[in-house]
Amino acid sequence: LATTMLIAPSYPGSVEQFYDLYERLTDLLESDDEDILDNQVQPAFFHPRWSFDGEPDDAPIHFEKRAPLPVINLLRRAQLDQARSGRDIGEI
Repeated sequence: LATTMLIAPSYPGSVEQFYDLYERLTDLLESDDEDILDNQVQPAFFHPRWSFDGEPDDAPIHFEKRAPLPVINLLRRAQLDQARSGRDIGEI
């Protein structure tokens, strides 16, 4: 699988708590001490009320991380890197 989406339609926490989860999971997955996944997974988080600090409330940039429901998207880093490089994904 290239990606796994974890969708939480009944997530009980606030956007701030979701951001805390984002920070903890990202720190864990990118830690040098994490040897099971070996930095092979890139998490991407989306939330209906996500916003970037220092931006006006109506700034379009907020929609970059918004979704109708809270979502954690787990991406395979190798395929993400390949997509960024412009190579055909089918070559993996």
